[in-house]
Amino acid sequence: MATQQGSKSSGSNENANFGSFASDAFKQFQNMPGVDMNQLMDQYKKNMEVFSEIQHETMESAKKVSQIQSEYARQAMEDYSSYMRNLMTSGNNMKDKVDIQTAALQQGIEKSMNYGKQMTETISKSSEKLTKMYQQKYSEFAKKAECMAKDAHGKAQSMAKEAQSTAQNMAKEAQSKAADMMSKKS
Repeated sequence: MATQQGSKSSGSNENANFGSFASDAFKQFQNMPGVDMNQLMDQYKKNMEVFSEIQHETMESAKKVSQIQSEYARQAMEDYSSYMRNLMTSGNNMKDKVDIQTAALQQGIEKSMNYGKQMTETISKSSEKLTKMYQQKYSEFAKKAECMAKDAHGKAQSMAKEAQSTAQNMAKEAQSKAADMMSKKS
C-alpha cells in the first residue's frame, strides 16, 4: 500500500516537472527574435484539432469492429441454437445427423471466413483513412513550420541588419564626439 502511494506522489512530481519544463521551453520561444507567438499558438490549436479528429476516427473504427463482433457472436448463437434444434428433431437416423453436422460445419467455416474478411476490410480501411489523415496533417504542419522558419529567419536577418546599422551609427557618433572633444582640447 505504501509503495502505491509513493508511486502516486512520484507520478505527480514527474507531471509537475514536465509542466515546469514545458513552461520554461515555451518561455524560451517568447524571447526568440522573429517567433510569432500567435502563429505558434494557432498551430498548436490546429494540432489539437487534428488529434481530436484522429481520436474520433479511431473511436468510430473501434465501434464498427465492436458491432461486427457483436453481430458475429449473435449470429453464431442463433446458428448453434438452430443446429441443436435440427439435430434433436432429426430422429435416430445417423445419416441425417451426419448431414446436419456437415452442413453446420460448412456454414460455420463460411461465416468465419466472411467474418475474418469483414474484420480485415474494416480495420484496413480505418488504417488507410488514419494514415491519410496523419500524412495530410503532417504535410500541412511541415509547410506551416517551413513558412514560420522562413519568416523567423527573415525577421532575424532584418533585426541583425538593424543592429549592425545602429552599431555603425553609434560608432560614427562616438568618433564624431571624440573628434569634437579632441578639437576642443586643442
